[in-house]
Amino acid sequence: MKTILSALILTGSITLLQAQTGNVGINTPVPGSTLSVDGSFAANYETITTTAYNAAETDFYISWQGTAAGTLTLPNSTTGTDRHGRLYYVKNLSNVYTLTIDGNGTELIDHTQTIVLSPGETALLVKTDNNTAAGTTYELVSLSKSGYAYAVSSSTAETHNQGVTYTSNFTAIDYSPNGGADFNLTTDIWTCPKAGNYRIEFMETGFHTSANVAAHNALGILKNNTAQSTQFYTMVVSATSASQRSSGYDTVVLNLQQGDQIKGNSTFCNGCGATSMTSSTRKMIITRL
Repeated sequence: MKTILSALILTGSITLLQAQTGNVGINTPVPGSTLSVDGSFAANYETITTTAYNAAETDFYISWQGTAAGTLTLPNSTTGTDRHGRLYYVKNLSNVYTLTIDGNGTELIDHTQTIVLSPGETALLVKTDNNTAAGTTYELVSLSKSGYAYAVSSSTAETHNQGVTYTSNFTAIDYSPNGGADFNLTTDIWTCPKAGNYRIEFMETGFHTSANVAAHNALGILKNNTAQSTQFYTMVVSATSASQRSSGYDTVVLNLQQGDQIKGNSTFCNGCGATSMTSSTRKMIITRL
């Protein structure tokens, strides 16, 4: 009996060894690749909310939902097992905060130290066969970019005297991909975070109370204090009434460099019969194309 059992164990061991050195199939009798799976595939899914996170050996898909800007650090290439070929999927599911993927120390991801994921963006990374503490140890296989959009507004009424140019004042950030970092509500200036083509849209609603006067207001979009576009809208008041409103809209597409500054301004007409106007609402929307 012992002889028969030993023979069976030996036969099973040889079969297992042959399977390990050849192609392996799951739900397929003739695997055409090293691993052939005729069916579904599942790997680890991890939800992370911490600001700083080190990718684990068991991680595969990382869903980051931080409440502040965060950093995900990839494993050190000089420790642990040989990870070459390992995949990491990372998605930033935060509404407003960025997630920085760090190559660990002096290690690089496609010749750069870090990759920044804006809200909604996804990255797929693969470990290279470089197991040193420097050089490209991870490659970026794909990066799913979400659109960059920014919106600010104000419903605080302001009095503008005729012939005076006013920098458009905004009091609220309506939408931001990074927690509001790109717009300064004190200076009312948006600073371009990354070079590219952007559409700038600027809107204002205003009124004046002079009777039987048609007056106009000029809206301007400025880059680094230089006018890029100007549009006019007309306010016609047939009888004195503060409830009569008019609106203007200006838009321009600009090629911007990182650090370029954008702001809006308005100038109520000089000598048009109305001494002042009220800017009742303002809005600016910035979209990366």
